[in-house]
Amino acid sequence: PYPKRRVKRELELSRFSFIDDPIQTLDSFKGIIDAECISRPCKMHFADEDVLDVGPYLLLSLIYPRLSKFSLGGIMLPRVQKIYTAVGLKEMMKIAIRNDEDITGIDAFPVRMLSEAEHDSENIAAQLSRAEKVQREFIACVNGWLGKLTPPFRLMPRAETNLGNSIGEALDNAQRHGLKKLSHGGWWITGYMARRGNDETGIRHVCYIGILNEGVSIGESLLQSPKENSNFWPQFNAYYGANKKYLTRELASTVLALQEGISRNFGGAAGGQGFSDLLEYIGLLGGGRGVDTYGITILSGDSCIQVKRPYVMPAVGTDGHRFIWFNEQNSWQHPPAVDQVFQMPYKLPGTAISIRFELDPKHLDVLATGT
Repeated sequence: PYPKRRVKRELELSRFSFIDDPIQTLDSFKGIIDAECISRPCKMHFADEDVLDVGPYLLLSLIYPRLSKFSLGGIMLPRVQKIYTAVGLKEMMKIAIRNDEDITGIDAFPVRMLSEAEHDSENIAAQLSRAEKVQREFIACVNGWLGKLTPPFRLMPRAETNLGNSIGEALDNAQRHGLKKLSHGGWWITGYMARRGNDETGIRHVCYIGILNEGVSIGESLLQSPKENSNFWPQFNAYYGANKKYLTRELASTVLALQEGISRNFGGAAGGQGFSDLLEYIGLLGGGRGVDTYGITILSGDSCIQVKRPYVMPAVGTDGHRFIWFNEQNSWQHPPAVDQVFQMPYKLPGTAISIRFELDPKHLDVLATGT
């Protein structure tokens, strides 16, 4: 009981990034929940000088207001404060931040969401309309980021459509996965581009995107697919059969979700294009000088997939579908790299996608001219 608590804790969040250290970051969330159960109001310090990945901050901002009389402040350094203000996480957490007027150097895509109440309604058409609106706004934002470069750039219409659809599919997971088990199934998305450096050192444009949804995990959702689904079960049985010494069923199913043509849809044309588009277009945009900055982490249930060097871009198979198996052979018959595909010690009730990439004008100019 809260009145009987005598324990006081101070928590420190460091390397708070699903991209750089997903296990430690999820450990930090476990520490927060443990402290909330036994501690009197404590201080929570943000040790990182800058935001390494906006995804965990989005998740924390969702959880924090639900904690009971939890925090009495703590250290948050200026760059982190600036980003919290710019993308709207300050309002989500309902906290006060000093010097919150200065958001220079940040081009934000403030938090968009589908609330639990909206998701629990039966108006699916309205929910899908919300996701489509966010898709359009997101593409406009990315074009805004590209337009701030010297020289300015813009996505081609096909890229706008495909990248927008991939984001829409990630948001749509909440509707398609959550309703089956009466989950809340809300979704949240935010992002920003940070301009770092100066004219002497060179200005760098680093982009961050975080997407969350509550509901059934990606792997669980596919494993609940009807047995007659020929767009999943034959491929799963072959892949899991070849790698069951290394992968759980849910982890194998999550890897398959990244392959084009793998889908819950059955009885017609295969779906499953969204993740392939996301990996391909983000890989193209972030393939310049900032390759060491680049990373995508997909954390769903207890499955973690990290798209990073050396296995970043999907290849095209003989059937025309894109695939990425995270091994040197790029073959489903070999296990994936253990540092890119692994099981987490805790289970996230939903899916978190963290994206980080740098926009390099010289690299984009090569893409634009085809040279």
